[in-house]
Amino acid sequence: MILQFYRAIIHAIKRIDASLTIFEKVLVANAAIITVGAVGGSWVVLALSPKYQILTIMLLLATGVTATVIVNFLILRLAFQPLFVLQRTINAVRGGNLECRAPIKTNDPAIRSLSETFNDMLNQIQTYQSYMSSKILSSLEDERKRIARELHDDTGQALTTLALNLELVGRELPPGAEAARQRLEAVRELASNMIDNIRNLISDLRPSVLDDLGLVPALRWYIKRTLQPIGITVTFDARNLEERLPSDIETALFRIVQEALTNVMKHAHATRVDVMIERTDGHVVASVDDNGQGFDPTPTPRWNAEGRGLGLFGMHERAMLLAGTVTINSRRGAGTHVYVDIPIPKEAKGNASPSPDNSRVAGR
Repeated sequence: MILQFYRAIIHAIKRIDASLTIFEKVLVANAAIITVGAVGGSWVVLALSPKYQILTIMLLLATGVTATVIVNFLILRLAFQPLFVLQRTINAVRGGNLECRAPIKTNDPAIRSLSETFNDMLNQIQTYQSYMSSKILSSLEDERKRIARELHDDTGQALTTLALNLELVGRELPPGAEAARQRLEAVRELASNMIDNIRNLISDLRPSVLDDLGLVPALRWYIKRTLQPIGITVTFDARNLEERLPSDIETALFRIVQEALTNVMKHAHATRVDVMIERTDGHVVASVDDNGQGFDPTPTPRWNAEGRGLGLFGMHERAMLLAGTVTINSRRGAGTHVYVDIPIPKEAKGNASPSPDNSRVAGR
C-alpha cells in the first residue's frame, strides 16, 4: 500500500514536472517550501509550552533556512539542467566546433524553443559559411587562372620579346663597343631571369599540368619541382586512377596535398615524405606522411590575426565543401600523418576521362 502510494506520488511529480516551465517549477517549489515551513513552524510553536518557544523558533529558523537552501539548490539544478547543456553547446561552438548541436530532450517548451532556435541559427550559419567558402575558393581559383593567363600572354611574351631584341641589338654593335655589349648582355640575362621567375609564378598560381593532364601528373610535377631539389626523399604512389576525377575534386586534392607538403618543407624538418592517392569504392583518399618533428594539432583548426593556422583551416574547408574530411594525426618528435577522404559523386563516375599518368615515382 505504501509502495503504491509512493509510486503514485512520483508519477504525479513527473507529470507536473513535464507540464511546467522553469519559472513555474521554481515558483511552485518555493511556495511549497514557504507554506510547509510556515504551517509546520506555527503548529510546533503552538504545541509547545511558552518556555520552549524562543529556542524552538531559533531552531526552526535555522532548520528552515538550511532546508530551503538545500531544496532550492536541488530543484534549481534539476530545473536548469537543460540550460547547462545548452551552455556547454555554446562553449563548444565558441571553440570552433560548428557541428555541435543542442539536444532537444526537454519537456519545457521555453527551453525546447530556445534550443531549436539556437540549432536553426547554427544550421543557417553553417550553410552560409559553406556557400561563401565555396564562392571564395572558386573565385580564388578563377582569379589564379586569370592572373596566370595574363602573366603568360602579356608579361611573359613582352619579356621574351625584350630578351630577343636585346640579343639582336648586341649582334649589331660595332666590334669596338665591348662596354655596351657587356651592358646589353647583363640586361638580357636579367630579362631571362625575369622570364624564369614569371614562369615559376605562373606555375605556382595555377599549374597548367593540372588542367591539361590531371591530378597525378600535377602532383608528380609539384613533388619533383619543390621537394626533391632540397634533398627530401619522396615516394609517390597513385592507385586505381586510370580515369580522371571531377575537376573540383582534382583541384581540392591538389591544393590540400600542396598545403601539406608546404608545411613539411617549412616546419617539419623532415628527410622523408610518403604521398599516396587512391580511388576506392565511391571515394578518393590521399595521405601524406613525414618523419619530421611533428606538432600538436587541435581538434578544430583555427587561425589568428597573423594568419597562423589558416593553411590547416583551408585544408579542412576544401574537403568539407565536397562532403569530405581531413584528419591530421601528429605529435612532437613522431612526424605527421595527413589523411584526406572525399566522396566521388555518382553522376561523375560514368563521365571520367582517362588519366595520362598513373605511375609510381620515388626519388630524391
